[in-house]
Amino acid sequence: QQQQQQQQGQQQHGRGWDQQQGQSSSSGWDQTTSQGGSWDQQQGKGGAWNQQQGKGGKNGGKAGKKGGFQADLQEKARQEQEARMKELEEKKRQMEESRKKMMELRQQQELEAKAKMEELRKKKEEELKQKQEEMKRKQEEQKKEQERRIAEGKAMMAIRRAIQKVRPARPENYEELKTELEQALATELPNIGETGQTQLKDEAEKCIEQVQKRIETMAENARKEKERKEEEERKRQELTAKAVELVKQLEGMVEETAVATKGLGEKSSAFESADGASKKQVEAMAKEASEVEEAAKIKLKSCTDFIVEHKIALRTVLPNQGAGGTTATAKTTAKPDDAAKKDGEAEGSADAEEEAEQSPEEAARKLLASLMTTLTDTKRTLEGASASLASSRAKAESKAAANEKTAKMEALFAKYDKDKDKLLSRTEVSAYAQGEFKFKVAPSTLDKLWETAVEDGQKGVSLDNFHLVKCAVGIARQMQIGENLRKVRVEKEKAMEAVRGELQTLIKKTAEDVNAADQEIVKAEKLVNPLGAKVREMNPDSMRALADDVEAEVKQCGEHVREARTTVEAIPEKFDGKLEGEIKAILLKDPLAKKVQMQVRRFDLRLARAVNLISRFRDDAHRKEASMLKEFRSAVVAVLRYAKETKSVSLEDLFSLIDADTDGQIDEEEFVKFFDEADKEVKVRKAFKGAGKPATKLATDANSAAEAGTNNAEGTEKNEEAEEDEFEALKLPELPREAVRRVFSTLLSDGETALSQDAFVQHLVVRYYVASKTTLTDRLGFEGATTLCQLEESDILELVEGPQRDADSGALRIQAKLAGTDSVGWATLEGSKGTKFLQEGGHKLKVVRETILTHGLEIEADAEASKLDHQPLKLKVGEILELLAGPRKEEKSSLLRVKVKSKSEGKIGWITCKSSEGARFVSVLA
Repeated sequence: QQQQQQQQGQQQHGRGWDQQQGQSSSSGWDQTTSQGGSWDQQQGKGGAWNQQQGKGGKNGGKAGKKGGFQADLQEKARQEQEARMKELEEKKRQMEESRKKMMELRQQQELEAKAKMEELRKKKEEELKQKQEEMKRKQEEQKKEQERRIAEGKAMMAIRRAIQKVRPARPENYEELKTELEQALATELPNIGETGQTQLKDEAEKCIEQVQKRIETMAENARKEKERKEEEERKRQELTAKAVELVKQLEGMVEETAVATKGLGEKSSAFESADGASKKQVEAMAKEASEVEEAAKIKLKSCTDFIVEHKIALRTVLPNQGAGGTTATAKTTAKPDDAAKKDGEAEGSADAEEEAEQSPEEAARKLLASLMTTLTDTKRTLEGASASLASSRAKAESKAAANEKTAKMEALFAKYDKDKDKLLSRTEVSAYAQGEFKFKVAPSTLDKLWETAVEDGQKGVSLDNFHLVKCAVGIARQMQIGENLRKVRVEKEKAMEAVRGELQTLIKKTAEDVNAADQEIVKAEKLVNPLGAKVREMNPDSMRALADDVEAEVKQCGEHVREARTTVEAIPEKFDGKLEGEIKAILLKDPLAKKVQMQVRRFDLRLARAVNLISRFRDDAHRKEASMLKEFRSAVVAVLRYAKETKSVSLEDLFSLIDADTDGQIDEEEFVKFFDEADKEVKVRKAFKGAGKPATKLATDANSAAEAGTNNAEGTEKNEEAEEDEFEALKLPELPREAVRRVFSTLLSDGETALSQDAFVQHLVVRYYVASKTTLTDRLGFEGATTLCQLEESDILELVEGPQRDADSGALRIQAKLAGTDSVGWATLEGSKGTKFLQEGGHKLKVVRETILTHGLEIEADAEASKLDHQPLKLKVGEILELLAGPRKEEKSSLLRVKVKSKSEGKIGWITCKSSEGARFVSVLA
């Protein structure tokens, strides 16, 4: 179709050219002819003029001379007309020749155009044919490639299926599965590419190696298990022999315990028969009984301790048939004596035969069961005897105490019964009160006592009613004490009336002092209350100075409060000490005194609140200073990282640039000098949120524009626009020299004055830890990417570039280095659906499996040093560690190790991240 359209266009172009040529030829010829016609007309007019001239000749002869002149003019005009005619004819001839030439040229061009069009058509047809053949060839090649890939996939699947069969192989089927895998490799490997062959061979070799190790381990474990069982059987036999001997020892101990328990019961019975015993006799009996009880308990405890101590050995001879066999044995052992006597003769021979058939182990088992039952019964008997003994002892002691009290009362009665008539007369009762209590009994009290305590016909109080004498004397004494207290109270009331006015005056004066102290507190509160609102507008140094000033005011206020409190507390001391209680009672009831005391009690709360607000203000100053220092530190780190990117150097090279004296350390002056000259306008890549063109591509376009437009203003403008679209200036706080010095001090470890290279790199490197399993690939996008390695949880990555969003998948990706290795690639930071695979961090670790902290990176060197110096520190599970350096690979073992600081002990050393078998010792703390 394109060829036909081109031919039609050329034909139309030729027709247009022909039309133009024809129009120009015909128009030129026609114009010439028309001019000739006009000349003819003019000639005709001339003829008419000649006729007029002839007619004039006929009319008159006066014009003859004039007519001759006109004839000359006419001849001359005729000649000129003929010359013009010839010229016109010549031009017409030339134009005709030109038209013929043009026609010939047009025909020739048409022929050439047709020839070219035909040639072009043939060429296009040939090209179309070649393209169709090329397309057909490519389709056949793609088909063959697809068939090859399918065959290769089937072959790889067959080999991997054989590998999967080998993985769980057991010793009995390992050789068969290994042969099957080798056959699969021999059959299917030719159908696979060279790269695939190498990969599958490696997988098969690793699989066979792992399975062989596992089978060897299984064989070793089986051998060890057999040895363990043999050892256990040997130990069991030893324990069995030991248990038989122990059961015999236990039998003697149980018998001694039973005898001691029986003796305790006898001691309990002795208390019940000791009705007339004295207190000393009861105490002696109780002491003896306690010794017997303690001995029985000690023997019982020795039995239980013996069982606990030798429980491992005794467990081998304990009944294993269940509770039924033990109970039956116990029941058989615990038969009552009368039943045993009835069945003794009948069962004696049978038991003898059964014992003869039993093994020592079985006999010990039955004896132990019997002893355990006997021991349990003995324990119950001992507990019952102890309880009975305690009850009997308490009753005996109570009886002895009552007997002793009665004896004392009889002795007291006999002391004042001077006439020994077994009755106390009025004189003898008065003597009793005077002798025992220094109290004189009133006659009225004796009259009332005689009415109640003396029986009719008797002269005095008998021993049976002696307790009434004691009660009467006691009541009389209490009544006299009450009367004395009443007199004292009346005297105090009179004294209080005398000092009441003075007390009210003192209370008012104290109230004035307390109000003055209250005003001082109000002033202090006015200074303290606005502190919270000044946190945002003040810098930390000004905040600390203000806190010091306000604190001085609060302390002065505290002095006034203490003076006011001392004045309030000293009010009772200004009066007679005998009136202290009454004055305190008045102070508790007087409204003004209560108000003053309430104010004083509130002073402490208000002062405590002021102190707390000042302390909180100081804490805010500290937090604000820490926040500013954190911002300064972030800004310093950002400037250093920006310097690394702009200078296109590594962190180690940047360290060397700052280390002016090349002593391997950065001191404070070198650090500050670098920041004096550093570019502090940090630009960072904008966060790429869309799903379109990634930031890296934009940077490439900008660079390309810059290269193409070195001498071109338009290229430079495009480069600047691309850079403005891709990067933005990071908002950082100003970094004066003092701020840089403070940040430098925070980068140093305790006791250090200069920054080492390891510490410098540690502070600047951006780390991510793997939060969810993912892979490290060789490119940003997923299509066609090759997996470099698998990333396990808690693996640490060091940022190289990014984050950038993959245009096809929408995942946010970073280019990073797997710490401690040479693997550099791309990992997914955040999936397209928001799944977090990586998290920024990795500076805090947690021990998940017990390990050791060594002095150096090399494990063997530390092992030798520990023999001579000290044992390495053991780290328990849950220990929190701070990452100081690493991970780094230990050359001999190829294990990744990190330098850490223990939070609990404060010690610094190296630990292994993961064992060679994959067991992880530490994990990253989120």
